[in-house]
This record gives sequence, structure tokens and C-alpha cells, in this order.
Amino acid sequence: MNRVLLIITCLLGCFAAKAQISTGGTPISITESFAEPPILIMDSVDNQSLIDSEFPTDDSITERFFFAKNLAIEKNISDIGEWRTSSNGHEVWRLSIQSSSAFYISVIINNFYLPKGGLLYFYDQNNKQINGAYTSLDNADDSLFISPFIRGNTITIEYVHPINGEELPNFNLRDIIHAYKQLPLFTGGEEWNTFGSSLDCHNNVVCEPFNDYCNEIRSVCLIMTSWTHSWTNCNGTNIETRWKGGSGALINNSLDDFTPYIFTARHVIWDQLVYHWCLANYHTTNGFTNLAETMFYFNYQSRDCDPTLDVASNIVQFVRGASVVESIAGHPTGPDLALLRLRINPPIQFNTFYSGWNRQGKDDLPSWAVTGIHHPRLDVKKISKGNLHYSTAYPFFWGVDWYSGVTEEGSSGSPLFNDGDRRIIGALSFGANDDCNDHNEQDRYGRLRDFWNRVNDELSPDDHGRETYHGADPATFCQDIIDINGQVFATAAYHSQRPSMTIQASSYVNIANLAVTRLEHAAGFRPKFDIKAGRAINVTPNNTFFETENNSVLILEIQGCESTTGCETDFNTQMRPASLKEDIIPIANNIEAISDIEIYPNPAFEKLFVRNIKNTQDFTISDITGKVLLHGRVKENESVNISNLSSGLYFIKVGHETVKFIKK
Repeated sequence: MNRVLLIITCLLGCFAAKAQISTGGTPISITESFAEPPILIMDSVDNQSLIDSEFPTDDSITERFFFAKNLAIEKNISDIGEWRTSSNGHEVWRLSIQSSSAFYISVIINNFYLPKGGLLYFYDQNNKQINGAYTSLDNADDSLFISPFIRGNTITIEYVHPINGEELPNFNLRDIIHAYKQLPLFTGGEEWNTFGSSLDCHNNVVCEPFNDYCNEIRSVCLIMTSWTHSWTNCNGTNIETRWKGGSGALINNSLDDFTPYIFTARHVIWDQLVYHWCLANYHTTNGFTNLAETMFYFNYQSRDCDPTLDVASNIVQFVRGASVVESIAGHPTGPDLALLRLRINPPIQFNTFYSGWNRQGKDDLPSWAVTGIHHPRLDVKKISKGNLHYSTAYPFFWGVDWYSGVTEEGSSGSPLFNDGDRRIIGALSFGANDDCNDHNEQDRYGRLRDFWNRVNDELSPDDHGRETYHGADPATFCQDIIDINGQVFATAAYHSQRPSMTIQASSYVNIANLAVTRLEHAAGFRPKFDIKAGRAINVTPNNTFFETENNSVLILEIQGCESTTGCETDFNTQMRPASLKEDIIPIANNIEAISDIEIYPNPAFEKLFVRNIKNTQDFTISDITGKVLLHGRVKENESVNISNLSSGLYFIKVGHETVKFIKK
């Protein structure tokens, strides 16, 4: 008797997450050409005076990169702005805020709450950079929201209320963040051409020579810290909040549970400065970082080796908020390191990687060749190559002599990888270069080895004696449950040459509130997203946002996890053969026709039955090459004759014209 193994199931449910994720779309005021909204004009700011008043570092060896300052607003949505009614009946609230000398503006909002169905957007004066829509999924436990930076000196905020929505929004515009330096923040292209604020000898991470680091690159993030400080000069004491930039990386632990630890330098999140303001008046300025407001940006990199190409400016991927797990002072008493824990895990579609680590000494490391990955001067992600050295004059630090690329202000806290195993051995503390020709072994990275007694419980809780551990990919590692919310994978936006991604879970993948990724991808490439679950893929009912990019391939599979190795877990997987074109789901809005589908018995021998389907559905049975052996239509509790199939493994697909679910 032939033995045929097939099964399929799909359950429908509703899931939510607490992450700040844009769902895409265009504000109503733009599509309907509303008149300009009211504008709030801030007091003038002298950018040069802010630069001149930045804190000297002559008494400190750590590098700092300040770039913005908070300006208070303290206005509620109920007291400012303008409400209008759109042609389709939506109530729309808008306000523009202008700070005349700003290069970029962000808004800090507290008492933040959006009702279900409400949409919030932020955009520039020319409607070219649009961030949003943000939804009720972005309501956080601390009621805080910080917008991405919008280029230019004016930011427009637009809220669209759901038709017949009884629950009202609430938010208080607390501050704007006024960027007083020209930076490459989420812009680019010929119009702005702000890439290159860092030295021209840096290497973009997407260039071909660095493909061996394609996983570790995804772990590195740009850190923007809100730093409140007080200082005394000849005219008295002042308190203000400025922003500075740094770098860091997600780091794995030996439980492989993807606890969102960030490895960075201590001076990125805590600072003390000493400087001379007046004659005989030396004063220590203490500052502290508001970690609830600190932002961690992932995948901020050029789409190609050419640094003038725009990044995904409308797909800003960041996590707000963290706490300090451990930190240790810097030179001369310690390695200047910190381990943070993000408030939430980066959403799965950020496609992050959790890098491995190595705390071995200089005589045991697998190589003295090293790689640094960082965001110099808040520029797009760069990669530097060099050789390690060690000096007893700096016992807590690795020294590096670069031969390709360097580091700068803003690179602080970035990870140093050993090329022998591509694992983190330290984080940048001081000695960043300001000259492309300066390769004089000045960079110093705090050693993980000298921080181990502070972080062994977190990084290796099951074995404190472990000296090294591998990295892992949360999308392909086969977690039990994976939640997907927000925008459908923006991989095509920031890595257009290899726009493909696989997500797999041993039990369930839960999908809710997805929206189409509308950015263009490179000509000739088809984005492919393969979602696998061992038991069920749960999709929110009546989900009008569940779409994929034009000309992309979305595959939903009920099957166990498959092993992945190395960079194959990133973008290098191959497209499925043309014979499986049935897997394409151009738009999958109406999924009610497939609910709780079961195929039995398992294994099947001569007949199989289908139950829990609505209406009559198409089915196909194919072998592992994609060749269709049986096809037809089936309805509730109807049998399919499989007696002519030989023993083996087959794919069965059941679905209608726009949605198909497959199972081995």
C-alpha cells in the first residue's frame, strides 16, 4: 500500500505588537491637495553658536558627536492645528512646525494614544519624504512617541481619524529636535546629496568585497542618544538637552533566545566632561542619557556601493528605548563598555542579526585580522579592515591599524569583529581618525575580555567559562512563535540587488496589520518572501493591509524548519523555479475562504479528505520537482483519490485565485 504524507492547516486570529512601525500609505491632504495647514514658528536658533558651544574634549580621550538640540513646544492636539473633513468623510488634523535654521526636524510626543483605525503621518514641505502611517499598534506602555527625522526646516504632522470612530486620539507635542548640522539622515540622491559627511575613504557595507560579513552587518545600529547636561560658565549655570550619535550592535547569548542586548561603549550612554570656561574656573559637566528616548536605527545603509543613492527614507527602521544592564568606566581604569537591553525586540521584518562574541586573549584569537562596522558622523553604515595589536600601555583595549577605511566621531561604541570567526571582541572607545591617511594605530576598542565578569550572566548564563559563541538570525533560527506586524519586508528598499527573505517558526507565524512596500526595487529582480510555520500561519481576519510589493513573490508554507547556514540566512537564497508560479499571491486581502483547513488521514494511502473549507476550492498535488500530478476542485469532506501515487513526499495546495497555502 502506498504511503503519501500531506497536511495543511491555516488558522485565523488577531495579533498586536508594541513596536513603532510605519505601515505605508499617502496622507489624505496630499491626495486631495488640501490648502497649507497652520504653521507654528519656533524662535530662531543660531546653529553656529550651538556648534561653538559644544564641549571641548581636551581632558578626555573619548570622541563625541553632537548634532541636535531639543526645543520645547508643550502643545496638545486639542489646542493647536486645524481639523478638516476629507471628501470621503475622514476628519483630518494637521499642523506644520518650522525652525528656520534646522537641517532636520523630529517631534517628541508624550501622552501619546491613537485609536484603532487612526493614521498618523510626518512629512516634509515638498511631500517627498513621508513617514507613516503609524497606527494604534504604536501605542507604547510609556505613552511616548518620537518621529523619524524629516529633512528641511519644516515638518508637517497629519492625523486621519477613522470614519465613525468614537474613540478620540490624544497626544502632546512636547519638543522638537532641531538638527543644527547638515547630516546624511535618511536622505540622499542628487536633490540633497548629503551622503559623504564622513571621510571619503570609508567603504559602504553593501559593496561586494564585504559579502562575507553580510550577517554581522545586519546587527550594527546607529544610536541617537538624548543627552541632558548642566554646566557652569562665567554667566551662571545652564541645563539643556542635546543629541549625540554613536554606534552599537545586537549581540547573541548562549540561550539563543534573542534577548535584545546592545553592545556599545559606556561613553555613548553616560558622560562626564571637564573643560575651562573662565580664568581659574574649571568645571566638570555631568550629563546623562535619557534611555527611554534613545533611538536605535537598523539597516541605515546605502542601497548600493554608490553613496549618492538614496536609502529607504520612507522605511525608517528603529527601536526606541533601552535600559542599562551593565557598564564599566573607561581609560585608564576600565574598557569603557556597556551592555543595554532594548525596550522591545526589533520586529522580525527588520531582518536583524544577533552577532556572536569572542572573549579570548591575544594568544588564542583565531586571527589578528579584524573588521569594524560603524556609522561615522551618523553617515550610512561603513566597514573598515585592519590588523590587531596590543599594548600594555592600554591593558583594557585592543589597538587597530587600519589598511582600508578608518573611524570617526559617531563610530564610538561600534563593534570590532575578529575575521577568524566574525565574532565581536570589543567596542570602539577612543582614537577615532580625522584623516584618511592616518593609520598610526590610534583606535582603541574596549575588550569584551575585560568586561566579562559584568556580563557573563547575560551572554552565557548556562556556562560562565565559555569563551566564544556563535551569532544567530531570528528569522531563520526557527523560533517557536514569530509575530509579523507593520510593513511587509522592506528588504528590497535597502538591499535591492538581493531582495529575498525567509522567515520560519516551528509552530506559528502570526501576521497582522501588514501593508504593501511601495518602494521601487532594482530592474530585473523579483522580491521573494517565504514564510514557513510548522503548525499554522495565522492571519488577521478582514485584513485590508495584507499585500505584497508589485511583481513580488509571497510564499506561505506549512512545513517544519529547514537548516540555514552562513550568509544564506540573509539575501542569497535563490528564487523558486517558474514551475511553482502558483505560489505567487499578487494581493491577498480576502482570505476568509480558507479557514482552519485540515487534510486527513495523515499519512494517507488511497484517499484523503478535506474539511473546514468554505465553498469549493482548487487543489493541486505535485512532487518535489514542482511537477503537478493531480489537480481538480474539492469541497467540504469530499475525498481525493491518490491511489495512483507512489510512496513519497508531495506538496498539496488548496486555495482560490488569490491565496494558496502549501504543505509538504
